[in-house]
Amino acid sequence: MQGTKERPGLMPLAMSSIITMAENTESIVEISYYEVYMDRCYDLLEPKNKEIPVLEDSEGRVQLRGLAQVRVNSLEEFQEVFNYGCLRRKVGHTGLNDVSSRSHGVLMISVSSDDGNPDMPLVGKLNLIDLAGNEDNRRTGNEGIRLTESVRINQSLFALSNVIHALNANENRVPYRDSKLTRILQDSLGGTSRSLMIACLVESNIIPRSLTHSQSCCPVTTDS
Repeated sequence: MQGTKERPGLMPLAMSSIITMAENTESIVEISYYEVYMDRCYDLLEPKNKEIPVLEDSEGRVQLRGLAQVRVNSLEEFQEVFNYGCLRRKVGHTGLNDVSSRSHGVLMISVSSDDGNPDMPLVGKLNLIDLAGNEDNRRTGNEGIRLTESVRINQSLFALSNVIHALNANENRVPYRDSKLTRILQDSLGGTSRSLMIACLVESNIIPRSLTHSQSCCPVTTDS
């Protein structure tokens, strides 16, 4: 999702296209970047790394109170802000990865345009989510805090697959509240939103649980 300078990932590639389109339409582009760690939300663009409370407004819409929102006018400005957030995301050593992501990272991109009516601007939102991988602790050898992190990661991924299954099956109850991640992304998973999951698997080191999780989320059909 992040990539490198030589081989940029999906996040910077998407931002490049969005900024180009915004320049042509005189739209405003703003970003937020946060992580869901141990089922708590932390702002990666705030120096104090404060926890962000997840609340609902009077209309039942989920809000991240106090989450920083930064306007970017060029890809260079985005990279500066984004790189700062990436350096603050929680990583740790496991038996399979020296720099294993210990949280889910969410880049939220908002694009707004007044479309000739400043009192009623048009606003679009794109969430690009770098999910931490499902972990088999028999292979990672996780103990202590790493084991606790792993349990939380696996629980949130299981909750995500349950939400997608409920949406696909048109069930009356969709368990958004089973995880902080799914609760935050409720408006992006349901309704008329579009969702796409990309699974990156290394052939020589495929963890069956990760493959099963990816398969359980396909197809992602959330129209209503």
